[in-house]
Amino acid sequence: MNRKEEIAKKVEEALESFAGVQQAEPAPFFYTRVRSQLEKNTLGWWESFGTFITRPVVAFASILLVVLLNAAVIYTQRSNSIQPAITEQVSEDDYSTVVAVSYNYENQGQ
Repeated sequence: MNRKEEIAKKVEEALESFAGVQQAEPAPFFYTRVRSQLEKNTLGWWESFGTFITRPVVAFASILLVVLLNAAVIYTQRSNSIQPAITEQVSEDDYSTVVAVSYNYENQGQ
């Protein structure tokens, strides 16, 4: 029984220790300061996008991508530039022959 009495006594002491406890109150203007920090730290979509895009790694990667795309376009145009030039020349010659024959009014009457 001695053990049960000790436990009951400790429980009673613990409950009595809460008798003088008061509710904690924040420092003056605590809620105002918290609210101002929350409003200050809220970034809009454009602000967060601007922050991301202006990072040096992103800027360097974007420039590198543009340069590589330009090089790829130039390379493919150089390899394909011989064939269209011949085709265009043939079609221009055919067109000029047809035009010369069709619109040569002076020679049509003879």
